[in-house]
Amino acid sequence: MTTPIIIYRSLPKGFLRLAKGSNTHLGGYKSRRSNSFNVLANSTWRKSLPKSLSFSKIDFNGLEEQLNISLGGSLIIRSDHADHVADSIARGGDTYMSSKDMYRHLNLLENLVPRVNKEGTRLWMNTIFFRVSAMLSGGKSMVLNLGQNIPPVSVLVPGQAHSLRIAGRINYTALTMDLHEHHLFITSSPFQFMKPKTLNGFFVAEAKRGGAPLTKHIAQVVAEMYASAKYLKEGIIRGALTDGHNWIFLILYLNEDGIGGTYMQSPPIKMQASDNYPYYVLSPGPDIVAGILAHWMERSFIDLDEHDWFYPLK
Repeated sequence: MTTPIIIYRSLPKGFLRLAKGSNTHLGGYKSRRSNSFNVLANSTWRKSLPKSLSFSKIDFNGLEEQLNISLGGSLIIRSDHADHVADSIARGGDTYMSSKDMYRHLNLLENLVPRVNKEGTRLWMNTIFFRVSAMLSGGKSMVLNLGQNIPPVSVLVPGQAHSLRIAGRINYTALTMDLHEHHLFITSSPFQFMKPKTLNGFFVAEAKRGGAPLTKHIAQVVAEMYASAKYLKEGIIRGALTDGHNWIFLILYLNEDGIGGTYMQSPPIKMQASDNYPYYVLSPGPDIVAGILAHWMERSFIDLDEHDWFYPLK
């Protein structure tokens, strides 16, 4: 289905002045024509103009009141995750980037790049995603898009006659597909191109600078996930929020009627570094994060099961 495009044009000079019912003459006619313009301005034109909102402007109130999305519970990491960690370390061990390669690169970053802004955060994210690309199951491949534009998506607002258009730019989207389809996605990154193609996974990730509370940005990431799922016509989608060292994992379930949904979130999963200089990253934090990402990216559109890193607590 083709996404509709609405074109806005500026109003001619004098239109708003006439719409307010002033006595300004227009070609010799007075307020009668002004009243006609007033009706047009306050009904047809204004009602046809949809409300729009960018992802970065959506807070928790907007998430619940405008998008009808609420928190449905927590994601708790399983007590037997040690087996998952061992598998995470072993996967892709003979390729770049192996688990050892990942630690070498992270240790380099710890002593090279201060994490004082979002640009610094992205270097840690890049390293983890590079590691994940080597961990995918056989026959699967990955494309990592930085700065993914999401086209405007119209969503119904509970209790309102009008729809709300949400759109914006996502820091990272990670796609997984069959190996023979990889060349199609690596050569074309527009979001519209992805819709008709078969994706095994579509994962949303947002970067924030270190030192600031991550939880206040959850609403933005959930809105990004919601728009992506609506556009791709999926009922479930997974994502994450990070400052490079702390990762919050999110899963969103869309309501069956297509209006809103519920999400679940994990507590921050930490990648800790040593206290003393020169700094180095402590195991197994990076292996846990990379393992969760690899598992989730291949299951972006399906629910949690007994093999997942997390179990839901509602």
